[in-house]
Amino acid sequence: MKNNLDVTNHTYGKSKNRNTLSRSTAAIVSTLLLSSLLLSGCIDKEAAAAPKHITKENKENVKVEKKKTVVVSKKHLEKWIAAHDGRSIHAAMEASFQKKVSQNDVQKLLAAFWTKGEQPRYVGQRFSPDGIIAESWTNKDKSKLILAEFENGKISYLLLLTPPKFPETDSYQTKTTFQLPFDGEWFVGWGGHNVIENYHYAYETQRYALDLVVTKKGKSFKGSGKNNEDYYAFGKKVLSPADGTVVEIVTDIPDNVPGEMNPEQTAGNYVIIDHGNNEYSLLAHFKQHSIKVKKGDKIKTGDYLGDCGNSGNSSEAHIHYQVSDKPSFEHGRSLPPRYEKGIFPVQGQTLKGQSSTNK
Repeated sequence: MKNNLDVTNHTYGKSKNRNTLSRSTAAIVSTLLLSSLLLSGCIDKEAAAAPKHITKENKENVKVEKKKTVVVSKKHLEKWIAAHDGRSIHAAMEASFQKKVSQNDVQKLLAAFWTKGEQPRYVGQRFSPDGIIAESWTNKDKSKLILAEFENGKISYLLLLTPPKFPETDSYQTKTTFQLPFDGEWFVGWGGHNVIENYHYAYETQRYALDLVVTKKGKSFKGSGKNNEDYYAFGKKVLSPADGTVVEIVTDIPDNVPGEMNPEQTAGNYVIIDHGNNEYSLLAHFKQHSIKVKKGDKIKTGDYLGDCGNSGNSSEAHIHYQVSDKPSFEHGRSLPPRYEKGIFPVQGQTLKGQSSTNK
């Protein structure tokens, strides 16, 4: 049995909300799928052969079913998956989707993939391997991932997969000991060693990256959120996570209007620090013209690098931080930093940082 089960409506057009999440690339790459089963043009022979006569006994039921229009929600799908109700899932699919996968196939996929009776745990929106922003769920041990999109009250996209793991790099220990690149308290928006908690994990170049924001009462902004100044992280100090030498900076990229992104200059304003031993800190999305260091500067842990901004492929003010084996966002391998005091940042945590040495 294959580990990843793909029930995807490839005739469906582009998602209207495809670009609404903050991320540094356009879609999860094919490494997200170790193997997949694409169902295309399948016909449920039993359903096709079944008689479709209307009798006195079922006439009223048929009329009721014709009149009833169910607007499918996340709650519906959660209930059907837990119950292995392939019939209801298939009935809730868009017509073009139904033509590509039979009810029998959906039933078999559910039985092979999901533990019957276990309630799916909603984990928010995620990018699918096809670049669609979809609703997502996982199971108790986060070994399964379900992605679905709804359009006009119907299921237009459904993907069941086993997220990949990379134990050979998950267990790597950096020679440098790092501190978190901020002071005060920050919230981990994306972070962890799986694609459920950290979408970066699917990419070798940014697998162990963090996206960090500041929140108050569960929100990252005040007021309308239409201005960068509304965001609690905007303008806050970004600090050096370890001793090193500045090897690259960019500081002249304009900050985005919240909700808009700049995919042509993905990292926006950034600083790259060489810590030796082929270990480099990459910090992105600084506020325009806020970077305080220069290429060639020798810096210490806690030195003030610049201000958090919203430049590059970013929809709101945040720090993107990663350690890599090359001084590049596009090349090399992301490494899991060994943080002081054994800190292991994971999505949903609020972490306390260090103190700035340069006030």
